[in-house]
Amino acid sequence: MINGEMEKSRGPLSKNYFFIKVEDLVRVYNSDASRELDPNKAETKILVYEDRVNVWFLDVIDEMKDDPDAGLLVLQSLTNLLDNNAKLTGSGGASATIKKLFKTDTDWVAGVRSGKPSGIRFDLHSPAVKKTETGLVINPSKFADAVRLEITRCIKSLRSNKTFARNFKLF
Repeated sequence: MINGEMEKSRGPLSKNYFFIKVEDLVRVYNSDASRELDPNKAETKILVYEDRVNVWFLDVIDEMKDDPDAGLLVLQSLTNLLDNNAKLTGSGGASATIKKLFKTDTDWVAGVRSGKPSGIRFDLHSPAVKKTETGLVINPSKFADAVRLEITRCIKSLRSNKTFARNFKLF
């Protein structure tokens, strides 16, 4: 626990975890400071990463995914998340993951990244991704659900990856 030591800095790591730096020692706590976690352990790093992804990205996207007018924002956010997740998991980024999940070409992903998608329509009554004669129909809700499952699978695999523990930097 925190016992009158001189803090150099303090800050959030995610919604449910924060750090305190005392001298050259970094301490990680859960949100109410009732539990100290070892910042050098892989499990701590994974807990914080999982909390960041769920609370800062996926939970926010879940609030928007059923609004077809938010389709592009949902798609851009998920594309960004998949690209960033690839840095940890080596999964190949958004294009490779989308191709694997939805068995579709991914020429359109660059347009989504730039905010200028061409030939994409959003429809909450279609499958997650459906190719049509004129382009692509995406159901943002089903797309987001599939990506959440994939991110959950990736985080689960990180827990058994020993190389991850040595390479991942939390701070």
